[in-house]
Formats: sequence, structure tokens, C-alpha cells
Amino acid sequence: LKEMLPLVEGVLHVAPYSLTELQRELTVNLLQAANEGTNSLGAGPDEFYLLQRTRHVYSEASRVEEFVRICGADSNAATIAQLGSLMLASGESCRTQYDCSCAELDRLCEICLSAGAVGARLTGA
Repeated sequence: LKEMLPLVEGVLHVAPYSLTELQRELTVNLLQAANEGTNSLGAGPDEFYLLQRTRHVYSEASRVEEFVRICGADSNAATIAQLGSLMLASGESCRTQYDCSCAELDRLCEICLSAGAVGARLTGA
């Protein structure tokens, strides 16, 4: 996982991909999905933030592996702090790389942290 992100960052660009650009690069029909406005890759039907979404996916998978590793070790106060830090990093990635948060959820996480939580992030199905 750690090796994938630098590889992807060397291929994908930061600016959003246009539908035309994606159609040229991929062999799937994105035109119909974009016209329906149902894509989960960007802010609108004509913007696809592939690098940002990829950063989130790989970094989130890495955080999950680290979370599992930490949970398998001896538990102490430092363990809880490490898990909290991973949760915070996950929430930050959801907000900045995947754009799946909102001001209300961010505020709720802030309230939890100010009340003593060691970590907070959005979750959902």
C-alpha cells in the first residue's frame, strides 16, 4: 500500500479530470453516469478528482492495517492515543481527499474532541 501512493501520484494529476479526458483514458461509458449526476468521484458531473480519491483509498487502507497492528499489541494509554490519531487522520482524509464530510459532521467531531474524545471521525453505511 505504501508503495502504491507514490506510483499513483506520478501518474494522476491534481486538477480534476474532465469527462472528455476520462472517456479518452478509460473504456467505460461515463457519459451516462455523468449526465445522471451520480458519480462519486467529484463535485459535479464534469469533475473527477481521481488523485484525491486515490490518496484517500490507499491512505485509509494503510490506516486500517496500522489500526489492526496496534490493536494486536499490548494495550496502554499510548495505544488509545495512537488509535485516536488514526481516527483523526481518517476524518481529515474523508474531508479533504474524498469530500464526503460536511460542516455539521466536522463540528460534531470537534465537539467530541473538546469533550475529551481521543479521536473522532464520520462513519456511515
